[in-house]
Amino acid sequence: MKTSHPLQSAEVRSFFESQKQGFLEACFSVLKQESTPELTDALLGFYEAIYLPILPSKEKLLQEISAMEASLVLARAWLYVINQAKYESWILELIETLSSSRFMIDARECCNLPLHVKSISFGEEAGFFIHNNIFDVFANIHNKHETITFLNLYEGVPIVSEATIVEVGDEEVVFKIDPLQELAMKHDNKAYIVQNQFFSKPVKADIVFCNMVQHEVTLTNFVYLLNMPATQRESSRVHPNTVAKVTLVDAKNNQAIEGILFDLSLGGVGVVSKLNHTIQAHDSVEVGFELIMPSNQEKVAIVVKATVVNVFEYDGAYRYCMKLQTDSTSKGHITRFVKEREKEVIETLKRELQEYM
Repeated sequence: MKTSHPLQSAEVRSFFESQKQGFLEACFSVLKQESTPELTDALLGFYEAIYLPILPSKEKLLQEISAMEASLVLARAWLYVINQAKYESWILELIETLSSSRFMIDARECCNLPLHVKSISFGEEAGFFIHNNIFDVFANIHNKHETITFLNLYEGVPIVSEATIVEVGDEEVVFKIDPLQELAMKHDNKAYIVQNQFFSKPVKADIVFCNMVQHEVTLTNFVYLLNMPATQRESSRVHPNTVAKVTLVDAKNNQAIEGILFDLSLGGVGVVSKLNHTIQAHDSVEVGFELIMPSNQEKVAIVVKATVVNVFEYDGAYRYCMKLQTDSTSKGHITRFVKEREKEVIETLKRELQEYM
């Protein structure tokens, strides 16, 4: 039997698909046992029933874990889901849906805590907060006179600095911040807080107001992120200083396509093109492009082999993400370009900052 509910629009489905891995992580953070295909499938049956016209199978879940385990796991998972969706227009419909008995397991008849369940915490130690609790964390940081670290990307270059908390309100927090960081934050139109001893996950926030004179920024709408890719990069990734044409040659059929250089690091390159001659992830290609060194405008031709990591399609174009296999010569040129480009980007940001001083 199929059910209907108000959470089946394409936009809402897209949201839940993007949060699926986070839902599973929330579930298994409660369980000591390792995930199995059967348990994962049973849990996803409950999750997908939120936005698809299906019914979750309690019997299927209870074949894998006890009623007490299932009750605790789903309680933890639904808090995660509500926290992620708390600013969406359909949050009340979501809460109403999750309040239905079909999304709950009754464990009242169980008197012993099963061995597979970890000690449960929905507060700071678990790295999980509903809306108000994160402000308690900020208040704790403020009272201890501790700092937090902001990270923003400007032209691909990471801008990182420490900040202190000036004031914690009911919905907003005011930070004293490095002027260069504040300007990068304005360009990014978001603030990102790096994971630390207070936050078990990175945090994203919206900017309410930037006081460039006092070097203060007011933030709101704090949301936990599953990860922050910018902190996981092995080397800096910069955007080119000019439009650089790129040629990709597919090693399988020797077909070439042209594109534009999107970003570049010592380990990888991103290329955008309107063409795709069946190039897929894991394919081997040859990449050719020209770099213009920021320091002296010297032109350097780069031709290297690469492995395609991912191909993303959007707005009628393709973005190719590739891992480079550099020789010593090309490695030296790319290293030089990235360092000079980083310096150029920082100097550009500093010049812009002078306009506010």
